[in-house]
Amino acid sequence: MKSLTQWESDWYNTFRYHECTPTEMQQKEWIEQKKHYQINNLKHGYSLTVLNLQLFSIELHVAAQQKWLNFPTFLAKGIDGLQLLREHTHPSDRIFSLETELMGYELLMSLSVKERMKFRLKYIRRLSNLAGKYACFMFHISVLKLDEKGVPWLIQIETERMPGTYCPENGKYRDFSHKIPGNDHKINSVRLSDREIQILKLVNEGFKSSEIAAILGIKYDTVKNQRKSCIRKLKVKNTFIAYSIATKMKLL
Repeated sequence: MKSLTQWESDWYNTFRYHECTPTEMQQKEWIEQKKHYQINNLKHGYSLTVLNLQLFSIELHVAAQQKWLNFPTFLAKGIDGLQLLREHTHPSDRIFSLETELMGYELLMSLSVKERMKFRLKYIRRLSNLAGKYACFMFHISVLKLDEKGVPWLIQIETERMPGTYCPENGKYRDFSHKIPGNDHKINSVRLSDREIQILKLVNEGFKSSEIAAILGIKYDTVKNQRKSCIRKLKVKNTFIAYSIATKMKLL
């Protein structure tokens, strides 16, 4: 399995080399809109991060539950801000959060332009305050702005602190969703086998085909064929989308 360093390298390379080209007009409009975001966030106590994929930097970040984290209102921008977030993430959640965001990116980029604005990713990440105490935070990730070619440019991340007693099963939770094409998926016409359901669930948990084969005690080629079968039945591009579609269709 990949180390934390390898996961971080994959994450940084994926987003650093993401190509988007917002126009000068779009960038000017965002500069004005940013002021509005800042005023509203401070006034209402929202916790909102905006990640600029063109500059690979944090454009706006109001600390998640400032009283809890005891951070300055605006965290450091760019790499420094991302590094600070990583350092305050629970060690057991660091790989999970990187893996989840990379899975979300792959799903997002496989969608049509219209579907990209409907994309939503939610996952749990444990963060510590300066005293070293951890709490669960739900991250809600969506696309804020596309460039003129429909490529994601600004990513919005809303952070919600969960109740102190809340703890997801096994400490992990993530969910992907997007608009389902109206005529492509008829609930009554699609059926998944028990094995296909098992494999989709394990794929969503981040396991690779070789790992799934070992867990289920089946051949690697069987896993590959079952994944292809899910993709074919649900008429999607990959098994991450297949899981999202199957969940919405209540097939799992």
